[in-house]
Amino acid sequence: MTQNLDRSRIEEAIRRWSVDRRQRRLARRALRATYKAFARRNPRWTQSLFDRHLLESRIVPLLDEALRNRSPLTACALATAWASQLTRDECGQRRLALRAKRVSEEFIELLLTLSETRYSSKSQSM
Repeated sequence: MTQNLDRSRIEEAIRRWSVDRRQRRLARRALRATYKAFARRNPRWTQSLFDRHLLESRIVPLLDEALRNRSPLTACALATAWASQLTRDECGQRRLALRAKRVSEEFIELLLTLSETRYSSKSQSM
């Protein structure tokens, strides 16, 4: 009886891990597609280090954490990640993050739109 219980818990954990892994893969794909569209619309921001390096080094880990915690990826988190790569000074980071708030909101809106249109039907069929 205990063996069956342990086996079912292990199987459930594997199933959850598989779904989580698939969800992370789809979310990362959506994030990269979002960045391409964002870069075309906002070349000045990409030149201001809201760029592919930021995406890979800071935003992807934020996305992974949000998925693990089942919480949204926020514009505030994006703006803070961008600002923290530019200065270590907390006051300076807050000022910079405020400047990046609008563009971070635009990025999140674009991510949500692309996720809904490109990836929602695929993720439901998997």
